[in-house]
Amino acid sequence: MTEQEFRARIEQPHGRRMYGQWYEVHPRLVSEKFGDGRKLIGLAPIMTRPQYYVVRIDSRWTIDNRKPGPCLYDHLDEIYEAIEDEYGYAFEDDEEAGEAPPWPALRPGGSSWGLIRWRDLLEPLPPVPPVLATAAEGDGS
Repeated sequence: MTEQEFRARIEQPHGRRMYGQWYEVHPRLVSEKFGDGRKLIGLAPIMTRPQYYVVRIDSRWTIDNRKPGPCLYDHLDEIYEAIEDEYGYAFEDDEEAGEAPPWPALRPGGSSWGLIRWRDLLEPLPPVPPVLATAAEGDGS
């Protein structure tokens, strides 16, 4: 799979549930690779969930903060910086004024993350539920 094909697969809009509600998500691949880049994670900033970034991290990094050894948490600032460089940053003052850049600009406020298995990229993504697809068509987005 070429880099362009990989990005197209990752950034394909799809349906995702959060707290029992369906949402249309538009994941974004972070271009920068960290370490060997052989482990994939989904990184969801709290302020823009359920939207998420896909990040290629070092296969030796654990995603569990409680385990010994190199940990994703120790590299979050580097990852945030790469996201900000690629997609921009939404400052709190901009948000309060209603002028914050839209997703995929990084918004402050912490993140959650989880492992994405490479083999899952071969599976079909959940479709956007018809109700959401209709709503998105109607509002011009």
